[in-house]
Amino acid sequence: RFFEDIMQFKPTDKQKKIVGVVLLILVLLGVYYYSTKPRYNTQAQLMLIQAMSSLSSVSPEDSNSTQVLSLLRDLTTKYHGTVSSKRGLYYMGLYYFKMHNLDSAEVYFNSFISRGVDDPLLVSSSLAYLGSIMVAKGELDRAYTYLVKASMKAPLKTLRAYYLYRAVKLKESEKKYDEAYALLKKIRDDFPEFNLGKPGDIEEEMKLLKNLMEVKK
Repeated sequence: RFFEDIMQFKPTDKQKKIVGVVLLILVLLGVYYYSTKPRYNTQAQLMLIQAMSSLSSVSPEDSNSTQVLSLLRDLTTKYHGTVSSKRGLYYMGLYYFKMHNLDSAEVYFNSFISRGVDDPLLVSSSLAYLGSIMVAKGELDRAYTYLVKASMKAPLKTLRAYYLYRAVKLKESEKKYDEAYALLKKIRDDFPEFNLGKPGDIEEEMKLLKNLMEVKK
C-alpha cells in the first residue's frame, strides 16, 4: 500500500518548487564537494618533486632557471586542483623570490595561502616570506603582522621562536625597544630551548634592550 501511495502521489505546484530547490541545493553541494576535495595525481607529484629539487640552483644569473618556471607553470595549469598543483603555487612564489621579483612572489604566496592547503610548514613559510617582502617594500607594520602569523602557524617550536625573533629584530630596527623586549621575553618564557648561539644569549639581548629603553627615556 505504501508503494501504491508513492506511485499515485501527485505533488502540487508548491511542492514541485520545493523539490526543485532541494535538488538544486544537492547538486550544488555535490559540485562544491568534488571541486574542493583534494585530488592526488602521481604525475603531478613527480613534477613537484622535480621542481623542488631544481629550485636550489635557481638564481637570476642562471639561464636554466626558466626551465624550472616552465615546469611549475605546467604543474599549476595542467594538474589544476590537485594537491601537488596547489603546493606548486608556494614554489612559484619561492622561485620568484629567489629571482628577486618580489611582486610576483607576493602574488603566488598569497595565492597558495588562499587555497587552504593543510600544510602548516608551507603556510607558515609563505607568511614569513611575505614578511620579508614587506620589509623590502618598507611596509614594516605589515611585515610584523606576517611574521607573528607565521609564528602562530608554524608546526615546530623552533620555527615559532625563530619567526618571533625576526619580529623582535624588526621592532629593534624601528627603535621600538619596549615591544622588542616584550617579544623577546615571550620567546624566553614560551620557548626556553631556543637560543641564538649559546645558552644565555637571549638574557644578554634582553639586558641590552632594557638599557636601550632606559636611554630612550
